[in-house]
Amino acid sequence: MKRQHILVSLLLPALVFLCDCHALLRRADVELNVQVPATADEREPRGAVTFHLLDADPITLAMRAGDDENEVSEMVHREHPKLRSLAGLLNARRREAYSLSSDVFLLLDQSKPLWQPRVVQTVSIDRLGHASFRRLKPGTYWIMGYVREPWAEAFWLQQLSVGSGATTVALNQSNALYSKIVEARPKFE
Repeated sequence: MKRQHILVSLLLPALVFLCDCHALLRRADVELNVQVPATADEREPRGAVTFHLLDADPITLAMRAGDDENEVSEMVHREHPKLRSLAGLLNARRREAYSLSSDVFLLLDQSKPLWQPRVVQTVSIDRLGHASFRRLKPGTYWIMGYVREPWAEAFWLQQLSVGSGATTVALNQSNALYSKIVEARPKFE
């Protein structure tokens, strides 16, 4: 009986270790290739554009604001009573494949306390538009990023299923949920 107990006590940690190693091996990377909206007079992409990887859809989170008994959700709904309606409108436009409007930035600002805790990783693209989310567990995520400059605005929100291995996601003006370009960048003298 003691031998079996000793054997089990030795094998159990080894089994746990092997399971942990297997989970680590199943981690995946997501590579982003982003073409940031640029004006006609701009030749190379800008850097410093941030992308968040979330474990929940931020628009859906805003639609449900105030529905649950979460203190943060109730506070956001009290401070921004029209947030749920705005999120519902943007969600309907998105589901019917319409482009969203600049109201998406208002939604992001007002609902930040709801979506910020759901951020799994944050990255900034380099000057060539590349960034990577590393060592992700398999599952469903949402990639959210935006540019808001006087000469260009864009918002991306893409659902992504991550398995094992590497995944590449290309983001540009054509798959942005909202994109607006002003023809000439303002010149400061």
